[in-house]
Amino acid sequence: MSSWRSARGTNTSQATSGAVVALGLASGIGLVTGCKAPPPLVDHWTATHAICQPPDPFVSPYRAEGFDEEACHEAIAADLGLDEASFEGNAEAEATRSNLLEAAYQLLGRPLGSVEEARAYADDAHWVRTSFVDELDLMAEELGTDDVRALIYSTLATVVATTRYWSEPIDHAGAGYSFRRDELAVTVCEAPPYCSFSLVHEAAHGWLGASHVACPEGHVLEEGWDYSGVVACDEDWSTVWGLQAGVIVLAYQSVVEAEPENQTTARHIEYIGRIAEFFILED
Repeated sequence: MSSWRSARGTNTSQATSGAVVALGLASGIGLVTGCKAPPPLVDHWTATHAICQPPDPFVSPYRAEGFDEEACHEAIAADLGLDEASFEGNAEAEATRSNLLEAAYQLLGRPLGSVEEARAYADDAHWVRTSFVDELDLMAEELGTDDVRALIYSTLATVVATTRYWSEPIDHAGAGYSFRRDELAVTVCEAPPYCSFSLVHEAAHGWLGASHVACPEGHVLEEGWDYSGVVACDEDWSTVWGLQAGVIVLAYQSVVEAEPENQTTARHIEYIGRIAEFFILED
């Protein structure tokens, strides 16, 4: 097991990491030095889910009924500690705020199944690894629920104390997590369904207390995406990209099971999963 709860927590090195922006996905990032254990998990999901009342089943990649309710916006903004002033002043920042709230709404509503169902998908030859399920077990033990979406949303809201709009570019990334301040800095959040996986990525940084390592020379995803030497990779599946990939698979399964004909969303989620796989150096 790889989280602070399982006695991993000695990394205090400076961390700068990046990720890819593709199909609206902007995943990142440990921005700053000073890893530390996160606070005990708090259930942010139950109250906010009751306020927002997302549809069930929630499979649409677009805005769903209930998201435009002001009370829902306010609840999600409070969970993310939104620094409203930082999102004011220009259209790009305001659009990022809107998409960010919708991305969090996607995490709040999209079914990810139970921990036991995740365990059934676990296959150490593919994206859902036993290390991912181990982390879900630890979250479930703290929160007293096995609903994976509740675990992931509550973990995000617990480890992120403040969310700010960051106008300066973040190298190879659209968002960044500061261990020192428990702060999420966001520069890009273009497509909420995929930006929601960026939020999972940031939650994983805070939960695991883990930063990335430098990608090896010649590590090229496709033309124009050369990550040689960029601190954006993970050594194995027990860290940030592995947790994110596990959530992506569960989201993919929820779409396929609820709407077998909805191949567009499923293909997009699978593509993002392959991007996550690219950044994990372990076979």
